[in-house]
Amino acid sequence: MDPRDFQQVATNLAAAGNPAETRSAISRCYYAAFNVAREFVILGHNRVASGPSAHGKVPHYLNNCGDLTIAAVSSKLGDLHGLRIKADYSMDNRYVEIPSTALFNVKIAESIINDLDACMGDAARYQKTAEGIKAYKESINEA
Repeated sequence: MDPRDFQQVATNLAAAGNPAETRSAISRCYYAAFNVAREFVILGHNRVASGPSAHGKVPHYLNNCGDLTIAAVSSKLGDLHGLRIKADYSMDNRYVEIPSTALFNVKIAESIINDLDACMGDAARYQKTAEGIKAYKESINEA
């Protein structure tokens, strides 16, 4: 499955606007962006642990890849992850039920995916980024 399909689901849910749909939109757009980011790391011949630890490791790898745009993606992904946790687990948090919150974050996820896709579309840049991730992983003994 292409994780970008989650992004379309998120867009549709965010437009609907009820609390369950806005919360679900936030969750789906996070998973769209996260899975594209995880794929970005893996396709560069860098391993990523599966399971919960990947949600912390993928942003760290992106943040330390040497590409400023991808480092900014890391920060956005981390923020979106925090909001996803609120949407999925904090039923008393009404902020994640506001349609404009969902729509805004769906756009953030879209920008994350677009930035990653743009990097992957530039072979030299992507190779340099993948090498930066590998060097970072070696520096923290994860190679």
